[in-house]
Amino acid sequence: MEYSFFPTVTLIVALAMILYCLVLVLFPKASTRIIFSAFFPPKRPAWVIPLSFIVVLFIFFVWYKVFTGNTQFSWVIALFLSFSLVKSYYYVFYYEDFRNLASTILENQKNVTLASIGMFLLSGLLLMIWYFLY
Repeated sequence: MEYSFFPTVTLIVALAMILYCLVLVLFPKASTRIIFSAFFPPKRPAWVIPLSFIVVLFIFFVWYKVFTGNTQFSWVIALFLSFSLVKSYYYVFYYEDFRNLASTILENQKNVTLASIGMFLLSGLLLMIWYFLY
């Protein structure tokens, strides 16, 4: 069996999204507390900029693989992953606003449920892409 970059990335992202949704739904109070203490302290953590830079490099690498590889429909996953650049941009340059948005979502259980359903549906779409296209 030959290793293929895009099916592996697709499966990892889909499973990570499912795991994140399950943690949010099964342990809402603990997960909210951990998310805020680790990822959204009052002052932007020092690791945000280097991690965002790594995300940007990874997205560039994914697009490089799209244009140099021969995997069909690889652009779909590259486009999907490119949307994380918007999150990284706001996380770096508008940290306080991003933190307030996260607070609004995570402090209301209805919002957490809706966000989890959306993420779960997106992860299901990724699993279908992984299964049917790759």
